[in-house]
Amino acid sequence: MDGTIVICRNVNHMAIKPLAIGKGLRTKVNANIGTSKDHMDLNLELKKLKTAVEAGADAVMDLSTGGNLAAIRKKVMKNQP
Repeated sequence: MDGTIVICRNVNHMAIKPLAIGKGLRTKVNANIGTSKDHMDLNLELKKLKTAVEAGADAVMDLSTGGNLAAIRKKVMKNQP
């Protein structure tokens, strides 16, 4: 079968399992979470993270723009599988 496959893996996050995307493979499911300047509830974002993982998301991206971004991302990474 002809086709192209890409293997996604961030070298800065070695604990994350690589994921292949391409023709003949299943669909990758992404979920986005994140705080904003108007709504900075880290506990809610962690609950969204847990829900996304339990629902089978392959990747969750933190798009936070409000609050202490370094601390938020550190907490999100600590709470992901």
